[in-house]
Amino acid sequence: MAVVKDYASATKKGPTVRAKRIFVAGIEGVGKTTALTQCPNPVVICAEDGITEDSFADVANYTPENWADVLGYIDYLTTSAHDYKTLGIDTLDWLEQYAVKHICQRDGKASIEDYGYSKGQAVFLPNEFRIFLSKLELLQKTKNMLIVITAHTMVKPFNNPSGDNYDRFETASIKQVSSLVKQWCDVNLFATFNVATHKESKKGKAKGVGGQERIVHTNYSAAWDAKNRCGLPDELPFDMQSILEAIKKGVPDSVENIYDDAVELSKKYLKDKVQTDTLKYLEANKTNTPNLLRALNKLKCIASQSDSEQPVTATKAS
Repeated sequence: MAVVKDYASATKKGPTVRAKRIFVAGIEGVGKTTALTQCPNPVVICAEDGITEDSFADVANYTPENWADVLGYIDYLTTSAHDYKTLGIDTLDWLEQYAVKHICQRDGKASIEDYGYSKGQAVFLPNEFRIFLSKLELLQKTKNMLIVITAHTMVKPFNNPSGDNYDRFETASIKQVSSLVKQWCDVNLFATFNVATHKESKKGKAKGVGGQERIVHTNYSAAWDAKNRCGLPDELPFDMQSILEAIKKGVPDSVENIYDDAVELSKKYLKDKVQTDTLKYLEANKTNTPNLLRALNKLKCIASQSDSEQPVTATKAS
């Protein structure tokens, strides 16, 4: 006789409590590997062998030899006693090559292109990543570890069905794989440098200015993919501690608190005319939440840089 499951008692209210799954796609050199090392007690699977700097000397990391090694290391973390709190994957597009090599060797193919009707990219490779994600799910169920997966980006043309085509940043991996991973994650971030453009004349070519401040975008744009269900502001400093704190908080601050925090940082870290101009800007935008958030995020970056290096006297937050 078949056993009837007690679905009534298995039904619950409220969200499932587990650590977050975060996907960080970013341009070259923006600090994706550094972001992994900023997470709570991390261990990093280095698909591209990115942990090479002396500053990462205390960061636990593992470089797999093949795809089976990738899956085996996740099994090791799931079944063994350890105190790691975060598993970082650096990076998705390099990790993808392990899986490509695995299925080609398994099926006797010279390349992923040798499968008919794009089955390599559309069927067999995503199937391997479903196994990969299922192992990460078991790891979270067993150890409740934060999962952070990074990826490179590249500029690709977008065929717009409702208007003119345009270029956008997309993950530098096979589309079916990146889509699967991004759907699995709770938060998708696009990491870049904050660059503004200006023209010296109406007919002149636009020039980029800035470019030292690292930021992440948290919501979708025509120029990039991003998402979050945590009430994050559109833009944050690319600092994982700040990002994780914002995710934990779950809702944006009130406009009054944002204004007060921005004023406090301005008075502490800016000087002379820069401070005066910034305070005027904050006062003029006292009820404009998006503008205040952008200013506060820039001020947080200035504060972080100043605390680790030297006081900033010539950087305008607005």
